[in-house]
Amino acid sequence: MYSAYIICTPLILAVFAIAGCTHEDSHTAPDSAAPSASTETAYPSGTPLDRPLTRSQPVRPKFPCRAIEATNKPMLLPSPVASAAAAAGDAGSTLLARDMQIPEGDWIDLLAGAKVTAKSPRTLRETSFEGPARVRPCVDHDEEAWIALGTFSAVSPGNESPGAEELVVTPLGVVRYVSATLTAHVDKRAVSVKVTGGSTFVLVPPFASLKTGSDAGAPDAGGGTWLREDPGFSGTLAASLADDKMPAAAVLACKNAAAATKAIATELMAPDASIGALGGAHTESRRLSHGLCSVARLVLAKMPDEKATGEAGAPRTPTSKSSLEEAVDAAEKDWRTLP
Repeated sequence: MYSAYIICTPLILAVFAIAGCTHEDSHTAPDSAAPSASTETAYPSGTPLDRPLTRSQPVRPKFPCRAIEATNKPMLLPSPVASAAAAAGDAGSTLLARDMQIPEGDWIDLLAGAKVTAKSPRTLRETSFEGPARVRPCVDHDEEAWIALGTFSAVSPGNESPGAEELVVTPLGVVRYVSATLTAHVDKRAVSVKVTGGSTFVLVPPFASLKTGSDAGAPDAGGGTWLREDPGFSGTLAASLADDKMPAAAVLACKNAAAATKAIATELMAPDASIGALGGAHTESRRLSHGLCSVARLVLAKMPDEKATGEAGAPRTPTSKSSLEEAVDAAEKDWRTLP
């Protein structure tokens, strides 16, 4: 029986140099509309901070995220600080409907009693959001959800793709899981998390603290590590800084983690590098950087635009929104670039 695949040899390569010599090439016509791999950029365009280019990772296919449930007229907004009242009076405003694709980059405004359930076609994972809330599911077409305000819930269907982690990003920390049943409620100064099934990991940034339900002592300050939490966990993330200090602190945490990740990547490029030891350390450092930089991006997204506060014509400062966004862009490039 002949193999279904063509084995390329130098002679065959010479004969079929123009036609190509792979099984896939001989049966699949190119589709200009489909996303293609590239070594030029690791991101889709149009993200809130215009993430920087990296040359060491291919573009992942963009899988649409859909709302399989949408009740009580959830509204799409351009940012978490946009006025829902103004958008409601705009003839071009968009309500999110059931089975509608959730546009990348848009936020969802949910009134009290409103609910949206998003489903990823890549992993089949379902995540729900209840109002009052401002949320952004499937950030960058990935397994990542941002909750500026409101309630997040996840129920494990048991058929998630192995290794496909979901990040639940809040202004005060991140919850990471593969298959779990949990809720996270975000208000202005605290985030409460409850885990009833499966295992999760909670990231507490340096400007927040975590107090568990059974903790009789002082809350644990953010140490920049992932803390494993199992079923029965109940805890609260609380801010340890004033609101006006949070953006700079979030960006600093992102920059420090990204710099450490880049340093490990540089070590990995040495001829005598210990791949076994450094490889694992690099993976964990990237995961930490991803979490902290996502928190920074969310915190900055909640800042008013400079033009809305009358600062557009004023000299930029290191703590202005545009300056902080550029710092996060640079940090994102540092930790995402592979050796």
